[in-house]
Amino acid sequence: MSNISVNYSLKWQFKNHPYIQLKDSRHIFNMRTGRRIKLTTNGGSVGIWLGRVFIIKAELNSHIQPIPKREVLPF
Repeated sequence: MSNISVNYSLKWQFKNHPYIQLKDSRHIFNMRTGRRIKLTTNGGSVGIWLGRVFIIKAELNSHIQPIPKREVLPF
């Protein structure tokens, strides 16, 4: 049995869904499940589904933020 592992350096995350992280606009990952999210089409528009909301690829920049180097803890 052979195993292959690939490491990505993720730089961006969604503001409302921090567990969805991006390497670039083509590599989107769900960190809860460890799976890659594929770009899909909906009515001729290319984008991704986040829950019941469809976000088109052209509007991804308004929904993402850089991953913070450190998390701010309340205590």
